[in-house]
Amino acid sequence: MLRTCRFLGVLLLLLVVASPVWAQVQTGSIYVKVIDDQGAAIPGVTITVTSPGLPQPLVGVTDSAGVQRFTALSVGTYNVKATLSGFQTITREGVLVVQNQTVSIDTTMKVGAMTEEITVRGETPVVDTKSAAVATNLDAMLLDTTPGGKDIWSILEYKIPGLVFDTPDVGGNQAGLQRGFTSRGTPNSQNVQLVNGVNVGDPAAIGFSMNYYEPATFENVQVTTGAQDISMGTSGTLINMVTRGGTNRFGGQFGGSYQGKKTQWDNVDEALKQAGFRPEAQAVDFISNANIQAGGPLVANRLFYFANTNNQQTHVNVPGYPAISPPQIPQITSGNDRDSTEIWSVSGKLTYSLGASNRFESYGNYQWYDKPNRGAGAGVTLDSNPKEEDTFLISQLSWNSVVTDKLVGDTKIAYSNTHFPLNQKTDQQSILDNATGVRFRNNANSALMFRRRVQVTSNWNYYLSEFAGGRHEFKFGLDHGYTPEDVTTTRVGNVNLTWRSVAGTAAQPAGPGQVTIFNTPTLIKRAVTSTALYAQDTFSLGRATIIAGLRWERVNGYIPEQTHDSSEYFPSGTTISGLNVALNTGGTLTTYTVRDSFDEVKNAPLWKNWAPRVSGTYDLFGTGKTVLKMSAGKYFDQVGTGTPGPNPNGQISQTYAWNDVNGDLSFQPGNATWNGSRYVGGEFGAGAVTTSIPNPNPFDRNRKRTWRREFTVSIDHELFPAFRLSAAFFNRREFDTYGNVDGDINQWDAMFSPVQAVDPGRDGVVGTGDDKAITVYSLNPGFTLVDDLPINDDRLGVKYNGVEVVATKRYGKGTTLLAGYTYSRETVERTSLANPNAANVNADGISGGRRHSFKASGSAMLPYRVTFGANFLMSSGQPITRTVQIGACTASITTGCLRQGAQTVNAEPRGSVELPGRYQVDLRLGRLFDVGGRRFEIGMDAYNLTNANTIFSVRTGTGLTNVRYANDPAMPVTQIATFKSPTGALGPRILRFQVTYWFGGGASPAGNR
Repeated sequence: MLRTCRFLGVLLLLLVVASPVWAQVQTGSIYVKVIDDQGAAIPGVTITVTSPGLPQPLVGVTDSAGVQRFTALSVGTYNVKATLSGFQTITREGVLVVQNQTVSIDTTMKVGAMTEEITVRGETPVVDTKSAAVATNLDAMLLDTTPGGKDIWSILEYKIPGLVFDTPDVGGNQAGLQRGFTSRGTPNSQNVQLVNGVNVGDPAAIGFSMNYYEPATFENVQVTTGAQDISMGTSGTLINMVTRGGTNRFGGQFGGSYQGKKTQWDNVDEALKQAGFRPEAQAVDFISNANIQAGGPLVANRLFYFANTNNQQTHVNVPGYPAISPPQIPQITSGNDRDSTEIWSVSGKLTYSLGASNRFESYGNYQWYDKPNRGAGAGVTLDSNPKEEDTFLISQLSWNSVVTDKLVGDTKIAYSNTHFPLNQKTDQQSILDNATGVRFRNNANSALMFRRRVQVTSNWNYYLSEFAGGRHEFKFGLDHGYTPEDVTTTRVGNVNLTWRSVAGTAAQPAGPGQVTIFNTPTLIKRAVTSTALYAQDTFSLGRATIIAGLRWERVNGYIPEQTHDSSEYFPSGTTISGLNVALNTGGTLTTYTVRDSFDEVKNAPLWKNWAPRVSGTYDLFGTGKTVLKMSAGKYFDQVGTGTPGPNPNGQISQTYAWNDVNGDLSFQPGNATWNGSRYVGGEFGAGAVTTSIPNPNPFDRNRKRTWRREFTVSIDHELFPAFRLSAAFFNRREFDTYGNVDGDINQWDAMFSPVQAVDPGRDGVVGTGDDKAITVYSLNPGFTLVDDLPINDDRLGVKYNGVEVVATKRYGKGTTLLAGYTYSRETVERTSLANPNAANVNADGISGGRRHSFKASGSAMLPYRVTFGANFLMSSGQPITRTVQIGACTASITTGCLRQGAQTVNAEPRGSVELPGRYQVDLRLGRLFDVGGRRFEIGMDAYNLTNANTIFSVRTGTGLTNVRYANDPAMPVTQIATFKSPTGALGPRILRFQVTYWFGGGASPAGNR
């Protein structure tokens, strides 16, 4: 940490001395070209840019090519004025700027007096002629006038083409948790989320955010899924959220929404009840949201503010929760039996102008998060899921400056953190029922996670109007992040127990099962430092623009020096003998000595990588309305704090048979003693012991960093004013994918032999007509399995090809629209090389995604000031694969079995079954009123209007599953086929009511309809 602080201090000093810089990812720009009646460039034209969000006007002069670019512009609407002695003054009003895009304004000036002013109120161009990025914008108007749910994830699910969510949501009823999604075959772990241009990603749960967002404060959300800017490293989805800011006029709004028990339907039909769904299994108790925000000047024309507070409460049912405690293990906790979440949040932004060339901005957000039943589900009781009480912090400071007419820029410094505790609720030892899979009395452990992110970004932009035959815009910059994490783990009694409520096979009697003892409490630390340097040149010549860049990245995993208290069962100095752990340095480890203090581990990993990017655009007709775009690039995976390692400070555990001498279903060690390898006596059983120690191997120095190659081809066309139609093709492939393999894959032919086993078929019953033989691989006599060896293998890499068509209409004349259709094909040669059964048995097929997806969102202003908005979503179901478990060979079972032990294999080709398609319609109706010079809107959202109950998750195993009709404990247990038995269905139709009131003169765009 000290080393990083010193580095940041030196870096900040250099940035201050060198001057601030520009990062277009979170801001936009206006590109002005001025010509005369004959088409000749006019240099020396004074260009003045004004906006309600700019404390002071921006002023520039066109160069020899008649061009002036204004960069680092916040999202908003601008006026552009061109003046030159001897020419008429031209003013272009209502120029809309969004982040990471360039608005090109071509202005023709005619000879005349400067006092002759011509005002142009045309639509802002919707085609970016200077960038090949594949991006979709959600502006404040689309967000405020269409159904979107209560969080950013439901908004993205309904509106952004190409995004695939594994867990569908209705109206944002997901119980206060973030949801993962994939895009173009790239997993959620490669997604990046920016707030005001600063990475707020979770250092450990990479691809997720450290906090929860307030959609009511967004000015614009841009989602980029292809041809990322050189300042972004990963090929995953970039979600770039820009929050609202103050202006020179005071104004704000209050909004509230509510839905409850009586504003919803029940879509659990008879088929779902037969599968164990109880009526109203997905019902909402209530969901409410209250938001108030205001902004304005603190010092006119110099210092603006924006402030916001938000409260969101979500209380929903979960199918099968809470599980029922048996008489032997009575329930301890009572009260809230729903998955409930409450989030309080406050945020603010300050914008300060120091003259026309320097602007400062600060942003802060703090949240309190309370979730008493984290992980509520069919397999846990009120006692046995953890209680979560988090706090989240985001703090940012940025400096924009125009250094010269050729050099402009932006510097950002940010610190974010989250205190993320998952606490056990009771003082009882946790126990798992092996017969039902239900956990009782307590969660398995308590984990207190403290995650931080220090981020510094610095980007330079330098212009040359004429060089080598065209115009050049050089961009170069730095992005540095330091992301440490501390994890403290405790558990009641330092044990976990298993028990069987009813007997299974002859080898599975009812009663106490096993006890696992741990070295808790532990405190584990780890960190990742990522630094990127990059440079690119944007070369413009006539209608063509070519962008070529190079990005260098350094990723360093670091495990700091650390210590923790000595544990009860494994005190410092204890030696554990009788181990047989393979070392990747050669030999085996047979004895392990417990430690409580650990030296630092450096360079685990240390990767240094180069990633080239090239893209180009061509204005087909020279009008700026039809542009062909292409890109090719190399993108390396981002990694989280789970990558550094192996961490020598890890979990130690031993699992024993459990005697439960006094029959109280609680473990007492009694007079047990340590014999050098295990405990004997007390309630420790005499059978074999399973021991787990921290991985003693050093980091695999041969491990390569996974990367992706991407090609895109697209065409953007302005079909009508403010209406853009786009078509794009994507090709993406993953390389150096990391996985594990049993031993030497080249020796498998000698180690394993094919055998014929029985697959009971989809009905799960042996002896019926759909039984079939399946070829699997059994370990040959004389061979033993060795520990998995890590490898990089391209056969594990995902291949993606997709086509997308998107129509976008900015708000105008009372309407707005965003609609997109995506066709995709996502394959992988092998999902696993862990063993021959994983690698060779029905291994070919589709790997994931949804083949077809159509999304549309739009709104319109109807007569009598009635507001109307709608979402329509239609998509294919996700592909699934049936699996079957092949049993282990025993003394009595010697054929159709596996000598290496039971394994689960694919019973059918991968992805050969597709779940039902999803069709969902959402509507919004409202009415605007003006009372006493103030405006408010009363509205209602209807989600899942058809009350569909589409099944989106199922069991994929083979066999029979025990269920009770409607999950009623009074009903008898019945058996249904496991394969395709539903575990999740789309939520029911709901109505949500809301009211919004705008006050002051700085109301949001939605309030000015």
